Amino acid sequence: MNKTVLNNGMTIITNKVSSKIVALEYVVQVGAFHEEGYPFGISHFLEHMMLNGTTSRSKEDIFDTIQYLGGDIDANTSFYSTSYQCTIMKKFWKDGLEVVSDIVWNAAVPEGEIEKERKVIEQEIKMLSDDPINHLQEGIFANLFKDNPEKYTVIGTVDSISGINKARLDAYRKQFYTPDRVALVVSGDIEHSEIVSFFDNYDIQPSSKYIEDLRPEAFNTLGSETYTIRSDFDQGYFSCAMIAPSRQSADYYAFQLIINLLSEGLSSRLYRKLREELGLLYGLGMEYLELKDSGLGLFTAITDAKNFAEVKDNFIKELNKLKEQPLREKELQQIKNVSTYYLYSASETSSSINEIIVTDYMFAEIQDIEDTIQTISSITANDIMNCANKYFVESNYMFVEMIPE
Repeated sequence: MNKTVLNNGMTIITNKVSSKIVALEYVVQVGAFHEEGYPFGISHFLEHMMLNGTTSRSKEDIFDTIQYLGGDIDANTSFYSTSYQCTIMKKFWKDGLEVVSDIVWNAAVPEGEIEKERKVIEQEIKMLSDDPINHLQEGIFANLFKDNPEKYTVIGTVDSISGINKARLDAYRKQFYTPDRVALVVSGDIEHSEIVSFFDNYDIQPSSKYIEDLRPEAFNTLGSETYTIRSDFDQGYFSCAMIAPSRQSADYYAFQLIINLLSEGLSSRLYRKLREELGLLYGLGMEYLELKDSGLGLFTAITDAKNFAEVKDNFIKELNKLKEQPLREKELQQIKNVSTYYLYSASETSSSINEIIVTDYMFAEIQDIEDTIQTISSITANDIMNCANKYFVESNYMFVEMIPE
């Protein structure tokens, strides 16, 4: 792993791996949580517009070139970042980097395409509104954060994106698309020096203005409050959101092992208890979301509304067991094996490796996969208990019930 910060402030991170495929990803540190003073959804809207051509390439030129070379190009927006990715064969890496760099630094953002993209995004919003899990998550965020709950939707709303125009897009881009907020992450069989040399004669002007980092997100007091959402969906959904350790925390990997123990696979504790033994639900899941100075654990159960109270009661009982009873060695080793398998599987492709590096870059120190596996292997049953006792407390929970009308 190598890292260079160019004179203009842009960061280049490379991970040399033996592969015929190269993953190139620009990460701009701007996302939905940076949109104060702008229409919500502008980060995602700008991402769409950036792919509509550059000062020297049309939209068709961009996609035709990458397709001709057998590669893929894509982009996505999250709470904290916007990414532009190109995955391409090693022999064409420079062509791919030229195209994706042109997008990030020379996008035209043509005014004539704004209404077309607005209609596309309106359709995306409609599609997401038809997704019960997305609807549930938006309900969680609306009750989790103190100010402007509508801010916490990456894509925005039909009303919010109606206020986006070229002047606002240009202002937002000028403010945030600066080299000091941009990193290029490359995984593949390419020398670090080759990537750095690519930018020797590339004209990227440094930023003239420092932008303060985001303040820590202010949560509502959770205190095991329960919120109810009415929906048009036929099925009921129950969720528990809980404050979790941040990516930088010493408890982070212990918490990840707990998620595996509770919800990963048919032998997980929650599946066996809630589905197999009690027959209370149709499906369940548990995930971890990265936030700036903490994490968020989300448990979701698909079940009839009449079962919500019993699901909640048994879910909390399973969490409390982890506070009181140390894991058996076999069970601990099993969840370590699951995590190790995931990491090794991810290291098989350049794009998956890049995904891990990008997440590390955004939320913590970049760590080699073998070092991560060593950290996981050193976790003890006492570490799991200590983590559970720290985070599985009533003041840390919030419950959301989504009930069919």
